[in-house]
Amino acid sequence: MIKKITTRHVIFDVDGTMINPHEGLIECVKATIKKLNYKTLDDEVLNNFIGPPIQNSFQKYYSLSDDEAKKARDIFRSFYQKDEYLFKAYVYNGIVDLLKYLKENNIKTGIATYKREDYAIKLLEHFDLAKYCNSICGADVENKLSKTDIIKKCMKSLGIDNANDTIMIGDTEYDGFAANELGMNFICCTYGFGFKTQNEIAQYKNIFVANDACELLKFFC
Repeated sequence: MIKKITTRHVIFDVDGTMINPHEGLIECVKATIKKLNYKTLDDEVLNNFIGPPIQNSFQKYYSLSDDEAKKARDIFRSFYQKDEYLFKAYVYNGIVDLLKYLKENNIKTGIATYKREDYAIKLLEHFDLAKYCNSICGADVENKLSKTDIIKKCMKSLGIDNANDTIMIGDTEYDGFAANELGMNFICCTYGFGFKTQNEIAQYKNIFVANDACELLKFFC
């Protein structure tokens, strides 16, 4: 049985939660690797580039200095800002229905994503999702903001004083950690790119685990 939670605000992650950006994003990572003459990575490892700040992933898997990681980030962005890559994605089935439901029931919807903010806005507008969002907050150009910082920025934009009446929905440890740190309810999405095992899920207190996006609507209805 699903335990119902009364909420006035819902904050979403984007990649792996609302939208699957896999094809375009991985193509850009591969293009960056090729341009820098780095060794190729297995597909399973490449999937880990989805979610965290891109420079962090390059630094992690290639042991780069901060300056080298920033260079990789800038090259990646030179590819990803092109519509042919940014828009090579799709909205998970059930997300539009959920956003419509939230809007019809006067529940404010915010976005807090590690995707650069201008990219997030452009992507959500392209897929006609921005009209359902009361606030869209993303990473800064230098990737200095943590996920907690981005969620705080979104909360301020939405006028949220008490995190207890807010639900964070996301697919990675960054979402779970930030939600727990801020004291807000958390819904864990296993259909994305982060949570894969029960041990990973159990590390972060959550009120619901969604195995596909359609289950999110069932939770709220």
